[in-house]
Amino acid sequence: MLQKLISFITNKYFLVTAFFLSWIFFFSSNDLFSEHREKTEYREMKAKIDYLQKEIKSLQEQQKALTTDTAAIIRYARERYLMRKSDEDLFVMDTVIKK
Repeated sequence: MLQKLISFITNKYFLVTAFFLSWIFFFSSNDLFSEHREKTEYREMKAKIDYLQKEIKSLQEQQKALTTDTAAIIRYARERYLMRKSDEDLFVMDTVIKK
C-alpha cells in the first residue's frame, strides 16, 4: 500500500500536474487571492456607482424643481443661504455631537 502511494506521488505526470495547479492557484498573476480581492473591489465599485446614480437622480429632480417651482426656490434659499423675510427673525441652531 505504501509502495503504491510512493510510486503515485513520484509519478512524473502527478508531479507536473501538482506543480501546474500550485502555480496557477498561488503564484501566477491571476491567483485565488488576487481574484478574490478584485471581485471584492468590483462589488464595492458597483455599490458606489449605484449610490452615485441615485444621488445624480436626486440632484436632477432638485434642479428641475428649482427651475420650475417658485416655492421650491424660496425654500432652498431659506435653508441653504439662511435668507429671511424682512419681518422675520432667524435663529440658527447648530448641534454638536459629543463622542
